[in-house]
Amino acid sequence: MADFQAICFIGAGAPIIIKRGLQGVVLLLILVAGAAPLVSTEIQEPSGPAAWMEEFHLNVNMLLAEHAEEVGSVESKSQQASAAVGFIEKHIAVSLAAAHIYGNGWKSLEKQDQAAFTDALLAVFRQVMAENIVDFAGKTLEFKEEQQKGEKALVRYTVPWDKPSSLVYSLRKRQGKWLIFDINRDGVSLLRNFMSQLRPIIQREGLEAAVLKLHDIGEKSLRQD
Repeated sequence: MADFQAICFIGAGAPIIIKRGLQGVVLLLILVAGAAPLVSTEIQEPSGPAAWMEEFHLNVNMLLAEHAEEVGSVESKSQQASAAVGFIEKHIAVSLAAAHIYGNGWKSLEKQDQAAFTDALLAVFRQVMAENIVDFAGKTLEFKEEQQKGEKALVRYTVPWDKPSSLVYSLRKRQGKWLIFDINRDGVSLLRNFMSQLRPIIQREGLEAAVLKLHDIGEKSLRQD
């Protein structure tokens, strides 16, 4: 099976394609350019999902900027990546995404099995973000619209550079806070890509094989860096 390219979202959520072999998976990174307020580990809840996305991007940028003057060293890049990745993962709906990817059998899993699958998925996110997050910045998006229905929302952007195209963030609200659930670039969904790779394995071989597949994805990404 041919490897897919990893789509990395940079600037104010803007995407750039990294040609690397995350086999069959589109993995999305979220960075931002521009000035930012003092960062905190939690986003103060703005009035709507689009405002939340803007605040999220600004906080990520602040974390990246803290070590920007020493960006030439491997250690400083690692420090930048670690801080930003730690912040981002707090604002991704990983548990919801894991349940959605796994499918109908999710609720019948033991809690520890759900945790094992969720942790393996998050580890892939961390790996690819850590490899790429520092190297891309400066590109911005044009806000198009937000749509909200209860605790679900879509925030749409136009990507004005590299062939005008569309980018949509899908958000879910949990315990009064917005979280990133899915990202879609020109009809290519993060969650659908994971589902297409993992669900056949889950159906044929079960949970352990799916977790091993996620570990394999992360290891391949690391080897190809």
